[in-house]
Amino acid sequence: MESSEAAKRTLAGSRVTGIQELSLPFVTIHEAQLALTYAVKTMRAIVPFYSGDQYFGPLDELNKVFPLSGKRIIEFGPMEGAQTAGLVQLGARSVTAIEARAGSFIKTMVARYCLNWNNVELIMDDFHNADRQKYGEFDLAFAHGVYYHSFVPFFFLENLMSLSDNIFIGGYCISDSVVPKPSTKSFSYTFETLGISGPKLCG
Repeated sequence: MESSEAAKRTLAGSRVTGIQELSLPFVTIHEAQLALTYAVKTMRAIVPFYSGDQYFGPLDELNKVFPLSGKRIIEFGPMEGAQTAGLVQLGARSVTAIEARAGSFIKTMVARYCLNWNNVELIMDDFHNADRQKYGEFDLAFAHGVYYHSFVPFFFLENLMSLSDNIFIGGYCISDSVVPKPSTKSFSYTFETLGISGPKLCG
């Protein structure tokens, strides 16, 4: 009888996961935030991005016009994994993230480990070196918040065009005359239509 009860307790124990086991992987993110400089400073603030409850940038708007589910994406500047998280949560088949800053690479690797992003490959490389010959062809080339770091932007654009027929280029601008929409506690963004020699570009 005693051995039967012990067996039941053992069996029940194998099906029960303690809160400490659930939270253990995320301790790594917390420790990384203490050791490295994050754009999103606290665990409470970064969790909504990692969980897909919020998006770091206009990923939801992109997804409306170009559904990301099942797509192979090459991402430039994963932003601590916060942008990568949005791509993953929106159903990307795979994400190849190119990052040249060691700190950002480490922070994104921490997120990849903690959140079990098995479909994310992180590569340390200068984005000026990334073209179709080196990395292949993708359904989408995603470059949000990086183009103004390029010292040869037209060369970078040429590389993006070689990587995919679909390119998303976005950035962050500060303007007192534009009311951000939508806004969150962590960041704000809006859309503005720009004209260059006739064609309209959405940025």
